[in-house]
Amino acid sequence: RDDLYYLLSMYFRGPLDAQLLSPFTTDCTLVKVSQTGEELTVVLNANAAKTSDLDLTLAIACLAKTCMTLTDVNTVHIESRGIDDSILFHHTVTSDTLLWEDIPPISKTMEETAQ
Repeated sequence: RDDLYYLLSMYFRGPLDAQLLSPFTTDCTLVKVSQTGEELTVVLNANAAKTSDLDLTLAIACLAKTCMTLTDVNTVHIESRGIDDSILFHHTVTSDTLLWEDIPPISKTMEETAQ
């Protein structure tokens, strides 16, 4: 439970239930994870960069939420590195950058109607 590398490695193996899908490709693996204070850096292999734009956004949000739940971090840096150690993508997610609830803002017209 205290080994974050192990827990995230299991995360990338995908769900046990065949009806559930992982947001990452099956060949995406964890390379390295390190925590400094309230910041976590997660390095993924080059296969993570194969994920398409919209799917990658979802995958990064899911991974960041998982990391924030497993640790006490407020910021998660997620990157994919090629075999030559080049950065293929890099995203930073903070607890403030994700919308955790799907609650639309109340418009002025709705407020007036409610009164």
